[in-house]
Amino acid sequence: MTRIGVHFAAEPFDRRLSFVRALAWNFSIPAGAGRDVVRAATTLSHDLDALSIHAHMHLLGRAMTVTAHRPDGTTESLLRIDDWDFEWQIRYSYKRPVPLPAGTRIEAECVYDNSAGNPRNPSKPPRIVSSGFETTDEMCLASVLGTVRITRPRAALSAS
Repeated sequence: MTRIGVHFAAEPFDRRLSFVRALAWNFSIPAGAGRDVVRAATTLSHDLDALSIHAHMHLLGRAMTVTAHRPDGTTESLLRIDDWDFEWQIRYSYKRPVPLPAGTRIEAECVYDNSAGNPRNPSKPPRIVSSGFETTDEMCLASVLGTVRITRPRAALSAS
């Protein structure tokens, strides 16, 4: 069944899609490390209503958390995966948009297991693994898709 929602606003506004990512690069995970943590962060330059989030790690990934640190000092969990699976690289949608004001710091914490005890480790014995695009490399990436509200003066709207 298809549904359409119409929302009315008291003031004219326009929304644009915005894609924000926290990406760590140039890191290495030591061979044999049972728990190695890498952090990636970005700060919003504009207000964002988050619609969904995407987490990305490869085979050594074990857990990921993404947290919003707002300028007023409050924090909000945006994503928590306690037992990472390589097949879970999907976009997770929120039931309702999550408002994030400009100045919010989005931080991803990626946890890796590069030990011989990790059954998903493709290297036997474990080797140093660096960031990269191959499945046997690693990544620490969280991307947030949202909308940015752009308010324009009424005169500008009527002139177009």
